[in-house]
Amino acid sequence: MIYKSLDDLNRVIALGKPQKVIDLVAQSYLEGVAAEPYIKAEDEYATLQSQEDVPDIEEVTDIETGEVITEAYSANTVRDERLTELEAEYPYLAEEDGDRPELTLNYDLVATQLRNYGKLKRSEAVDNLKVTTASGKVFDADEISQGRMARAIIASDGAGITETEWGMGDNTKQIVTLAEMKEALSLAMVRQGELWFI
Repeated sequence: MIYKSLDDLNRVIALGKPQKVIDLVAQSYLEGVAAEPYIKAEDEYATLQSQEDVPDIEEVTDIETGEVITEAYSANTVRDERLTELEAEYPYLAEEDGDRPELTLNYDLVATQLRNYGKLKRSEAVDNLKVTTASGKVFDADEISQGRMARAIIASDGAGITETEWGMGDNTKQIVTLAEMKEALSLAMVRQGELWFI
């Protein structure tokens, strides 16, 4: 079975798919997360079982000392010990028609993943935020740009400056008035506040 990924879940949410579709993708994602350790164990178990027996080694050379140790060693024993460990941890593997136990789904995991995805998307939206003033000028409105505008407003107010050249949201330079910059900063703060609770 092919399970859905977290990226699949984020994609259907971003595309605004109906809740029923989102729920189905979330269910598949959670099933995949819950099944992952079983799938890995099943793959390892099948690989180990398919290995042919290898002859025992009667003599082993110690790598550090170069001394030959006469001792029987069997790679088969290592393989068999691992098979026993897997059977102890996943008993159904040893059964002839063994089925995986019923999966326990962690719905809190999806909530956490979605919350993290929402924070990432919100951060991306704030980083790319632009606002347009009543005069039609487009200002960058990300958090760094808001800080620059705030400092420019404070400095301009104190120095009696009423306009300045400013790098705009379309990467051009234009003369902007203090009033336009205050308007842009206010619009940016409002828009960021709206995005913060998406």
